[in-house]
Amino acid sequence: MAESRPMADQAEKLAMFKAVSGTDDDGFAISFLEAHDWNVETAVNSLMGGGAAAAGGSSAMEGAAAPESDEAMAARLGMPEESTDPLLDRAPMSQYKDTLMDPAQRMPPTPAAQVTHRLEAFRDAKTDAVEARGEDAKHDPRRPKTLADIYRRPAEICFNGSFDELRQAGREQGRWLLVNIQSPTEFASQQLNADTWSDEMLRIIVSASFLFWQQYMDDDLGSKYVRHYNVTALPHIALIDPVTGQLVKSWTGFKDAERLMDKLTEMADTPPTDGYAAEAMVEETTPRPSAGGGGGGGGGDDEFLKQAIAASLGNANYGVGPTDSEPEAEPEAPWPAAPPEPEAGVPDVMTLRVRLPDGAQHTQRFLPQHTLRDLLCSVHHAGACVLSSRKVYQLASTGFTPVTDPETTLGSIGLSGRVMVNISERS
Repeated sequence: MAESRPMADQAEKLAMFKAVSGTDDDGFAISFLEAHDWNVETAVNSLMGGGAAAAGGSSAMEGAAAPESDEAMAARLGMPEESTDPLLDRAPMSQYKDTLMDPAQRMPPTPAAQVTHRLEAFRDAKTDAVEARGEDAKHDPRRPKTLADIYRRPAEICFNGSFDELRQAGREQGRWLLVNIQSPTEFASQQLNADTWSDEMLRIIVSASFLFWQQYMDDDLGSKYVRHYNVTALPHIALIDPVTGQLVKSWTGFKDAERLMDKLTEMADTPPTDGYAAEAMVEETTPRPSAGGGGGGGGGDDEFLKQAIAASLGNANYGVGPTDSEPEAEPEAPWPAAPPEPEAGVPDVMTLRVRLPDGAQHTQRFLPQHTLRDLLCSVHHAGACVLSSRKVYQLASTGFTPVTDPETTLGSIGLSGRVMVNISERS
């Protein structure tokens, strides 16, 4: 009976050790308890690393003080048996799930801007077509609102038609052909539209003496030109003789308005001529003599040849006397004397480089109080260009509104320093 009691105590201690240590191995638990003389507290502290050495036998444990329990330490230090820390005693937070954004309320994606070219992001072909027909009167190129406005095609000065039609019109009008082939993948093409072809002075020169033709290199019309003239680099700018089709001058890449203006002004002074077309025009406008007229033999043909030569020289009335039905033209009023050119050292003197209606140029100095009439008189008396006192002339310059009033002073327009201006006739 005495032996059964110790056996019951060991079973109780074994169960307690297994519960505290979390082991299910009876052999390990018994061996560990036997090593610590069946002292559960000492065995647990040794297992957790807080007590005496595990292996040493019962003889090593004899005389050693038992480690202080947690309850004894808490009583000695005056600490409560249970913690009252609210952070430790509070209940755990409940878990929940929520949706940050309702998929049905997401913002719709911004639609991409509509483009008419598969590679061009700025061109608006519908707007270009409307402007080419003159229907977009409200559009002001000086106040762009969108990228399409900034890089828009210069439809106001473009020739609409094929290259053959362009050459035919150039021969009939005696104008050089200014061609611009663009690439939608080269930003230099867009720079030409935004900076070069939008220049007001360049537009005046191009409209007066050239036919401007702009195409894309992969359009039907543009691709034919590229193959014919063997264009290898884009954007491409060229001056072409409408009579022979010869490429007179070409540029590649972006070119500013000032650089093009010098060459265009030089070419405008010598417009192309078509001798065959002039001869055909003389034949159409000069009446042939009737059969048998002008004497026998070849006299009629000789008279016709003389009249054709006279007509080509500008004497349309050769061999034809004046008639009573033709009123005599009123003589033109003489131009007043030109103002003297300012002397050196006079303040506020401006130097004007004037491009005249016939393509010639005249450079002279003026004062701000000089008028448009003074400018016209100076040009006329200098012999740079014969101007008619019956006609109305317009003065235009880059950045200023064109004026036609002959009493307008040059200073009121805003001209100063060295300026290039254009004089053109107004119908």
